[in-house]
Amino acid sequence: MAEHYRLTILAQKPDGAPGIDDTGFIAAMETMLGPLPGKLARAASILDVDSALSDAEDAAAGRPLSVQIVGHGTSGQLLLGMTWMALDDARAYPFYVIDTNPVALGFFRNHRGKLADLTLVGCHVGSLGNPEIEDDAVNGRSLTFVLSELLECRVTAPTDYVATSDFKDGLYSISTKLTGWTWQAGKAPGWIEGDHAEETHKGAPTTLKIDHIARTSLAAKSSGPHVVKTPIAVDAIQIDKPALTFATPELDINLTAQGTARIVGNRRYVVTAKEQFAIKNRDVLTRDLRKSVWSS
Repeated sequence: MAEHYRLTILAQKPDGAPGIDDTGFIAAMETMLGPLPGKLARAASILDVDSALSDAEDAAAGRPLSVQIVGHGTSGQLLLGMTWMALDDARAYPFYVIDTNPVALGFFRNHRGKLADLTLVGCHVGSLGNPEIEDDAVNGRSLTFVLSELLECRVTAPTDYVATSDFKDGLYSISTKLTGWTWQAGKAPGWIEGDHAEETHKGAPTTLKIDHIARTSLAAKSSGPHVVKTPIAVDAIQIDKPALTFATPELDINLTAQGTARIVGNRRYVVTAKEQFAIKNRDVLTRDLRKSVWSS
């Protein structure tokens, strides 16, 4: 069997985007991957991914093409430039997140049958999510299935947090945390079962109150500080997880009863010094933040 041609595509900040990635994950990955063998490309958008795949297909010259795309993530989506952008802007052309948007997926169409395998490497991208605390229509199983069908290749993604230590010789190496689908000609893709370790609840649902925003990395007229005129309610439930070190931070806030905290992971979690909460009213919270901060 011919040796695989390996391509890594690493998320990149779009020109002019206002946010920061103070987890340091993307910068650390760039430092680690730069000296290693194999092709490294950067992508802020799906348009950039399309270009990188076309270049790699030409360079592979008929060899099997193995691709990993690395960025931050949540269940069912891999963030490219979206890490540094507001949600609404990120989902518009040229599409700064890999999800199941059918228009955005059109850019993958020309690569059908040209990849041996694809790994979407970001925190929880392949996870099933938790329907008790999330209401997303699409999760990691859905995203990897769509891409496997579209590209006609094996597509996998991690079900847990991702760190630089999870890579060996530049490749994501924890196979037990990968799940997805294996392409099978003439029939539906086959499910690859992985370790779906989801959050476990530690307490009853509670309501947190945001009374001050110290800083936001999302698109806003001012990055902060910002005093909230009417406290913003966050419906949440305490979860049993280690520190969400690699979740994308978005807002540094103050909670009325708990003090300083962060909202991370595309408005999925609140992290205080001692506790972590899954956000249950993410859509309402996004709306209230937009009214209070992003448009102010």
